[in-house]
Amino acid sequence: MSVVICQLGAREHYALARALHRSKLLTELVTDVWAPPSLMTQLPIGRAGRSLRGRYHPDLRDAKVTHYTMAALRRRIGQRGNRGSRWSSIIEFNEWFQTSAAQAARSGLASQIKTQTPVVMAYSYAARRILEAGRELGAKSVLCQIDGGYAEEQLMCQLHANRGMAYDRAPHEYWDNWREECAIANVIVVNSEWSRSLLCSAGIDETKIIVIPLLYGVPSSVEPSVRNDPRAFSKDQPLRILFLGQLTVRKGFLEAIEAAQLLARAPVHFSFVGGDYDGLAANSPSLPNVTYRGHVPRSEVRAVYEQSDIFLFPTHSDGFGLTQLEALSAGLPVIASRYCGRVVENGRTGCVLDRVSGEEIACAVERFLNNPSLIDEMSKISRTSAAILSSTAETMFLQVVQKMSPEQGRT
Repeated sequence: MSVVICQLGAREHYALARALHRSKLLTELVTDVWAPPSLMTQLPIGRAGRSLRGRYHPDLRDAKVTHYTMAALRRRIGQRGNRGSRWSSIIEFNEWFQTSAAQAARSGLASQIKTQTPVVMAYSYAARRILEAGRELGAKSVLCQIDGGYAEEQLMCQLHANRGMAYDRAPHEYWDNWREECAIANVIVVNSEWSRSLLCSAGIDETKIIVIPLLYGVPSSVEPSVRNDPRAFSKDQPLRILFLGQLTVRKGFLEAIEAAQLLARAPVHFSFVGGDYDGLAANSPSLPNVTYRGHVPRSEVRAVYEQSDIFLFPTHSDGFGLTQLEALSAGLPVIASRYCGRVVENGRTGCVLDRVSGEEIACAVERFLNNPSLIDEMSKISRTSAAILSSTAETMFLQVVQKMSPEQGRT
């Protein structure tokens, strides 16, 4: 059998494409930007260059990759000078990519359709034209749903309203396009039971939905990081809490700040790493136990985990939350909410919050403060747990894809 996967961006660092390629099922990866070593010397220096260097993976060095790098970069640069709304830029870029990718997918699928039923895969919000192309050729289609869809937006609207804040909602055409994607797809893959519940509440056909955790290639041969002395924490050697992700209402940033305020006199330090696109951090009170680092390139993320003791993931809604797996693989216990992928084993690899609030987060942190040995105990389990979860997810994913194309020798 064969699979064509169309991917806008470097989600999960091309984990699905890499799994398919290892299993000799990948016919072609179609993506917007691809920066193999041959282009490295031509890339700009600084943060932009480091970001582009993340648009490649050596596991796919001998795979067929179709990309539109220069055209994509020109479009992105052009959008920066566009005074239109954020959503108009998103929709325009998604439309451009899926139109271009549909042409490439149609060619790749056509070469396989005479001997088998190929599979085309694409990610939500930039998939409709790609899935339509697959349907026209008789291919099976998989929609990789990256979040909770329309119901998640409704939830975010309410969360912002509760804080007296406005929420930038997507226009109707965005959700109309998404519902068409869901209708066309033979299978919709979500990464958590939480996402499944949100899609069902939005009226999506639940018989199409399959829950498969996110794939994540656990780094091998990584030396364990040096942790704080497990016997006690102090002002000079505080418990290091890491929040890695966009500093937004959805990610639970405001509740994390509230927890930091509650623990202002405790030997705890909160590091917030991520973009402050909504200005929440800039408008938050200055706290002595809080630092902001801003966005860091993927190549530096591992070091950020290694410099921490606990990972904090108090999201109000996430399709999965890949950073949970990244943290576990780095040996960090995780404090997470229930509104994401089921990664944390409560009491074994971290703590699951009963609700997202500053008080609940502070209580979870105090548990580690009062029992420092928990960190080393959970750290040992966390690494193994991440590897098991990753292996299980890949097996589930490949089984689903293989079942979609049982026919051989078609004429």
